[in-house]
Amino acid sequence: VSELTTEQQISRLAEGKVDALLMVGSLPVKGLRFDPIVREPLVAMVSRQSALANREAISVEDLRHTSIIASRLKDCRFHQRFLHDFLEPYGIIPKIVESPQSCSVQLAYAAAGEGIVITTSSMATCAFPHVVALPFIESLAPMQLGLAAIENNESQSIRIFRQLVMDCARSTLKHALLPDNMNPVPAPQPLVAVMRRRAAS
Repeated sequence: VSELTTEQQISRLAEGKVDALLMVGSLPVKGLRFDPIVREPLVAMVSRQSALANREAISVEDLRHTSIIASRLKDCRFHQRFLHDFLEPYGIIPKIVESPQSCSVQLAYAAAGEGIVITTSSMATCAFPHVVALPFIESLAPMQLGLAAIENNESQSIRIFRQLVMDCARSTLKHALLPDNMNPVPAPQPLVAVMRRRAAS
């Protein structure tokens, strides 16, 4: 298992150098199959030193005056676009602080008070120092986590891996799983993703 930037994922998946991706959202790659696994609510990761950390929840309206940490465009062309699309219905233009596309780096920025990180609720289980996770007051659309692979790269090993991923998800994420009969569908722009290299590499 390795961590790549979104742009590296796009090129390596299309080149057949990557078998599958566990990701939030589907990449714009021709012939991509995206199998939904779980929907997760959004949370805000904020510095413990921030006045926001004293609250039980955060509002989207707080983002009108709060900087948001996002991946550099050279690492991911979608993250900043996602934030603009997410906040546009509220009439908010995000104040973006760019950082490398790394969860640990972005959470370090948040811990240092450079801004907040908008991510999925599972990140709240990470024991990263000096940050707290706050749910949103508003009822927001969840993010879709799924498994992505190129359709014409289908093999027995990919089918076994997909089944293992789904079985693991069913046993650990029962409260948020999608129905079994839901077909693979396109999903929103990616925020983060994890890559699995070819076993033969």
